[in-house]
Amino acid sequence: MNQTCLCEYLGVTCNHPDTFLRIPASIRRRIFLHAGLIVDAYIAYPNLAPLETDDESTIPQNRVVTYTLLHVCRQIREEVEAIILNRNICVYSEDNVDVGLAYLSQISPYACSVLRDVYVHLYTQPSWHEGDRSGPSPLSRDRIRMWQSAAKNILSHASPQRLRLHVICDTGNHKKTAAVLQPLRSFPGVLLELELRLHEGRYDDDDAKLRVLARETALQVQGRNAIADSRPFRFFDLPQKIRQEIFMYTNLITPHRRVNWDPESGFRAGFFFCDCDGSVCLEKNLHESHTMTRCGAYSEVSGDFCMKHNSSYTSRCNHGESPLLLFLTSQAMYKEAIEFFYANNRVIIQPYWTVENAMFAGSNEELACRPGTTGLSDTTENPDTAEQARPAPPYDIDHGEMSRTKYIWHDATKLFLERLGTKTVKLLRTLEIVFPRIDPNSSLSDTDTAFSEWRMAVGYLAYLGAHSDVSSLTLIVHIWATPAARHSMWPVGRTALTLDREAPRLLEPLRALPQLDCLFVHLEWPLHWSPGKLLNDIKISKVPKKESLGCGIGLHYIPRSKESVAEKEVKLEKMVMGPDYDSYSMGKWNELPSQWVRSEWDCAM
Repeated sequence: MNQTCLCEYLGVTCNHPDTFLRIPASIRRRIFLHAGLIVDAYIAYPNLAPLETDDESTIPQNRVVTYTLLHVCRQIREEVEAIILNRNICVYSEDNVDVGLAYLSQISPYACSVLRDVYVHLYTQPSWHEGDRSGPSPLSRDRIRMWQSAAKNILSHASPQRLRLHVICDTGNHKKTAAVLQPLRSFPGVLLELELRLHEGRYDDDDAKLRVLARETALQVQGRNAIADSRPFRFFDLPQKIRQEIFMYTNLITPHRRVNWDPESGFRAGFFFCDCDGSVCLEKNLHESHTMTRCGAYSEVSGDFCMKHNSSYTSRCNHGESPLLLFLTSQAMYKEAIEFFYANNRVIIQPYWTVENAMFAGSNEELACRPGTTGLSDTTENPDTAEQARPAPPYDIDHGEMSRTKYIWHDATKLFLERLGTKTVKLLRTLEIVFPRIDPNSSLSDTDTAFSEWRMAVGYLAYLGAHSDVSSLTLIVHIWATPAARHSMWPVGRTALTLDREAPRLLEPLRALPQLDCLFVHLEWPLHWSPGKLLNDIKISKVPKKESLGCGIGLHYIPRSKESVAEKEVKLEKMVMGPDYDSYSMGKWNELPSQWVRSEWDCAM
């Protein structure tokens, strides 16, 4: 570090620093980084090797540079070590946690003050097989002592609100869990974030207690009062506008603002996602829907803190909880929340089973049983009693094959309206109905169970439409047919006769709805939105084209790629709404293919 200055060699007077250590610290830091110091990686420092599940986080050249700099001299080592601890994520998993704890116990106060992100897998529950599960084993006393020493050292000298600490300790409700949490509770307000997992998987009856314990500990270490956070808040003292804004950040808003409903499963937040790298997806939240299955609190490298699957606490878990708790808070909360829910989400009524297997009852060999009763009442006779008379929730039904199959014979819309009840039906703003497919053998006569129930459901809506407190309704209807050749690339001509015959009969009852403000009719067929079909339509269509708002449906989204189909849809819409109705001026151009369309057709490719 005391090399001869070039100016001295040349015999020129200069004022350059005579040693490297006299260069300003900020310049030295830039030199270290430019030389290839390891940064932005998962490491188990002082071990510089990449973690087993993260082979690409560091490259061999950077490890050589880092190792060399750490062995130049003590001062350089301290500077380099501080950069490593500040610019990397330290992960001490089960196989290196003892070495990591020993290191954290003796690092300098300055090194503790620059620590940014540390994961400590103090104890992970061994995997178990069905029928051979044992309770969590306790930690060794030696490891607990090492952990307490390490935690005391880093928390005593950590910069306030800088360090993120993530601890996995799958001891469950074992008495030694308290010993693990003790050093954390001794330093309130120090950490910026604490993620804590006390058991892998939901730990039976103790799960709720463990989750509360993890949450209280995390909030205390972060300087927040868990009791104050859980104290009742006078929500209804706020102006209604503010309450509505708060609802926007709750699970009352579902992914894509879509809620699926079918006779067996009831309500469920439907979602789908694509596998692009994010550069193709332009539709908001489409690519991000990976978060519905890939939790932000899960990492193959650093561990799983997901609160849906573990007894843990984290602020990064993005698995949405059901809004049911809001509905059950109070009668006043239920009234306001349920109105907000239906005002901001589209309800999609789907037939039972996959859309491909469901069909209107006709003469088809796929139906495995004869129509059976579901205990439905005729709601058109006395709609005001439907709230009390509706059947039990769909989760209580028999899941046998025969009881499943019987739902094919009944209209899903009528089942939905009965389950909802009169007061709630009045709140519906946007309703999307996916009819069962129409087979060439189908015959929608007044004696068919499903068709007669469909007419009954529309009559029920028409009755409610006369009330002054009914919301205006936007209705999206999907009518689709199966061609003679199931997966033909040109099914329109083969299904045209079926659609021409049956579609008017399906839609004619809608003319009685006084609250119907907007109607979009979509005629569908297999492979309509498949990428191969779209590419062909791009060449022959005269309909204006625009970029896809989601890569899951191919290169372009063409709202109606065949003029003949668009004309049929317009004709059906005018039949219901009147000759002056224009669905495209009402927003049909902006309609994306429905989720069920994407799911069914993309899977068919």
